[in-house]
Amino acid sequence: MRGSVNRQCWCTDPETKRAYRLGQCPKWADPGHGKWYARYDLPLEAGERCQDRLGPFDTRRQAQAAVSAAIARTRIGLVPQVPRQSVAEHVQGWVESNKARWTVSTYKDYETIWRRFIEPALGKVRLSELTREHLNRLYAAMGSTDTCALDTYARKLRRRLQEARGKTAGEAWQPSSPGRIHKVNATIKSALTQACKAGLLIHNPARYATLPRVPYRRALVWTPERAESWRRTGEKPSTVMSWTEEQAGRFLDLSQETDERDHCLFHLAITRGPRAQEMLNLKWRDLSLEGTGMATIHGTKTPRSQRTISLGTKNVALLRHWRRTQR
Repeated sequence: MRGSVNRQCWCTDPETKRAYRLGQCPKWADPGHGKWYARYDLPLEAGERCQDRLGPFDTRRQAQAAVSAAIARTRIGLVPQVPRQSVAEHVQGWVESNKARWTVSTYKDYETIWRRFIEPALGKVRLSELTREHLNRLYAAMGSTDTCALDTYARKLRRRLQEARGKTAGEAWQPSSPGRIHKVNATIKSALTQACKAGLLIHNPARYATLPRVPYRRALVWTPERAESWRRTGEKPSTVMSWTEEQAGRFLDLSQETDERDHCLFHLAITRGPRAQEMLNLKWRDLSLEGTGMATIHGTKTPRSQRTISLGTKNVALLRHWRRTQR
């Protein structure tokens, strides 16, 4: 069982826009330029030669130590043969295997991430060959608004992502938000963690990916001065704005005066503050309309979110009226 190490970089020629061949990069003489990777032979798979790839590493010594440890683990049977499957295939299998224990909305979210981002971008990358650079370029392609700022590989990824959305190359590109990029990386990271536990990988490249900073959205209150500035300029002081108690009361009074169909829902949301999906999933069997009333929140992602909240006499009266309307 043999192993080898080599240094690689992904610099491109500014004239041809293509990656330099090995050793032709102007910065190649710098020993700290590029990253080190290692390969080693695995036991024969169906009579064919099978290799695994490790990296990236910052130094040659780190790569040699990693490949020596991997060979030793393989010889004593701690690392099984790596299947010839892509990253997208592994993530798809991970999503489907967890479908039974996830809620419907959670499964749909993970399945959408796999179909729109992971499958088109990483469908041809073998699980054992995935590196941090693959993920960094994927996230750069997802979040970039300037095509010229991307290298050749990232541009190919963006074309694949555009096709996965059902759009042509000529249509306007809609970059993904930093929060969405973090969600995609969290999905890949969870799937690769399972691969590490199964012995298919030695380390998780998603742990070291470079992610964009998620801006902190500070909530502000709609003071009279901020409301006047918004009416005059059309710009909101913050992406997250909160009503004052007086403003919330005026809204509820108006919805009651105009006989708004969802007045009961609005009153429950403002006075008790459950999540939107928790309110929309409530059934009559979850409610007790005796006295001050109670609502049991269940079916949440975590047991900690399951709780009982007090409704109050006003919400009880409105819910009773709404039940009579339904009947």
